Formats: sequence, C-alpha cells, structure tokens
Amino acid sequence: MSQKRITRIQSNSRGFTLAELLTVMAVLAIFAGIAVPNYVAVQPGLQLNGAAREVLGKLMWARSKAVAQNNQWVVTFREGGTRWSRLC
Repeated sequence: MSQKRITRIQSNSRGFTLAELLTVMAVLAIFAGIAVPNYVAVQPGLQLNGAAREVLGKLMWARSKAVAQNNQWVVTFREGGTRWSRLC
C-alpha cells in the first residue's frame, strides 16, 4: 500500500475519542449514583409486599381445603415456616 492510501484510511476511520468515552462513563456513573440508592430504598417495601402476598396465598389455600373437605383448617405461621393442621 502506498503512503497516500494508508493516510486516507486513517483519516476516514470512525470511532470515539477518549474524551467522548470518559464523558459517557461519567454520565453513566452519575445515573448509577442516583438509581442505586433509590432502588435500595424500595427493596424493603417490595419484600413486605411479597410476604403479604405469600400469607394471603396460604390463607386462601387453607380456606379452599376447608371448603372442599367441609372441615376447619388452622394456619400457624412460625419463623421457620408455615404449619398446616386440620381441626377434627
């Protein structure tokens, strides 16, 4: 290849400069700095909502069993897990 051809290829090359890449990285870091604390603040509410849905699901399951078997069911919530028992 001639020197003229190499120079033309280099001048036509497209890409990002280091300054552009650093600017984008800085903007992403700022967005992450804003988003992460907000996400962490929302987490406990999401966990509570999930636990409430789990309790509701277990109560509805016990109700459906009681209706299907024409019996009374007791749902006991313990720290280690849920215990199901049927009243006779």
